[in-house]
Amino acid sequence: MGDTVAPAIAEENDLLGREVGGPLWPDWESLEELERKRRAVGPREWSALYQQRPAPEEGDYFKAEWLKTYDTLPAKETLRVYGASDYAVTADGGDFTVHIVVGVDPNNRMYVLDLWRRQASADAWVEALCDLIMQWKPITWAEEQGQIKAGIGPFLDKRQRERRAYVARQHFPTRGDKAVRAQSIRGRMALEGLYCPSTNLGLSNCAPTPELPRRQVR
Repeated sequence: MGDTVAPAIAEENDLLGREVGGPLWPDWESLEELERKRRAVGPREWSALYQQRPAPEEGDYFKAEWLKTYDTLPAKETLRVYGASDYAVTADGGDFTVHIVVGVDPNNRMYVLDLWRRQASADAWVEALCDLIMQWKPITWAEEQGQIKAGIGPFLDKRQRERRAYVARQHFPTRGDKAVRAQSIRGRMALEGLYCPSTNLGLSNCAPTPELPRRQVR
């Protein structure tokens, strides 16, 4: 027999026969009181503690409506170009290395210019990083300090010099969990959105996922 789920606010196919939006115990907590709690605790806690769903169905951190599409980029000379990476130090360890290049236009709108995502050995993602630096010539490149100190730093420095893939790499210490570290970009996306290509052209990725269209790496 499965678990009985009785959310604080009724959803579709409610087991108690309530209409959608009906409170669980109106004599104890009215719908207005529950709505105040929902706003106070946030989507993650509300879904887990009150609706009996550990993860919200719509996602609670980055929302689909924040992702917008573009067919034509603004002129490249008008964009401030930046890059960032999340390195997986161990190949085939389950984690992906991700490189992303974004451009910021004069109105502070962010555009995804290129993206590389792959379970790969260090030599492969180092070459991919150098390719992106040489193609887009970003102002700076952000990366986590701990991952570089894990041993790949000297090799990456060496390949950049050999290929003349010059960029100012900025190291950021790993502090707090990912949700905390993503607060800044989350707020910006909520206000201005993140513009992504409407087709799969121009993205150097080998592992497509539903969120963004991407081109397979040859």
